[in-house]
Amino acid sequence: MNVAIQRDQVLPAKPGSDFHHNSPCDTPVPCGPDRVPGSAHYQNQFSKAELLACASGKLFMDGCTHPPAPPLLLLDRVTNIQCDGGHYQHGIVSAEVDLDPQLWFFSSTLARNPVLPGSLAIEAFWQMTALFLGWRGYKGCSRVLDTGQSTFEPAPVSTHTTLTLEAHIRKVAYGKRITAIADGVVRVKGQTILQSANFKVALT
Repeated sequence: MNVAIQRDQVLPAKPGSDFHHNSPCDTPVPCGPDRVPGSAHYQNQFSKAELLACASGKLFMDGCTHPPAPPLLLLDRVTNIQCDGGHYQHGIVSAEVDLDPQLWFFSSTLARNPVLPGSLAIEAFWQMTALFLGWRGYKGCSRVLDTGQSTFEPAPVSTHTTLTLEAHIRKVAYGKRITAIADGVVRVKGQTILQSANFKVALT
């Protein structure tokens, strides 16, 4: 499926430029910090403690491409983040979410129906994509431009279950703003329960 980008076209690298939208991890990116080997920008996994540090702006360089703080932080750990993997070889973020009865959405409106709301799973995709942009060294506050198209499977998700999520980066476009376009999938015990395609997260 081709994705049409109107104002934020993916531009070819300029002669002599260090940047291309699917450049290797060790290539500098525009507007990004100096990526010192050994820094968080070179990690491929993040614990819950590191995600909490990221949410408070303490993990990456100055900028606000971090995920939100609890209770809206929906990720418990990032198990893999790469800039040249995934379905499109432009990047992948794999994460896990641990569900338990103490989570705020179970104890409020969903006490008798303990499933993860699909809207929160999609929000988790956006958080993963914003984290990817910050990890690559881009600066700016993340904003969702397009929610894409989502498909839900009628699979119940019980508490005390670990969900696995993947965000496959289709491309990173730059122009008026940096925009990541990605697909996402949520699985529980190997079964796909949600898929989302062509959502867009931009930095402003």
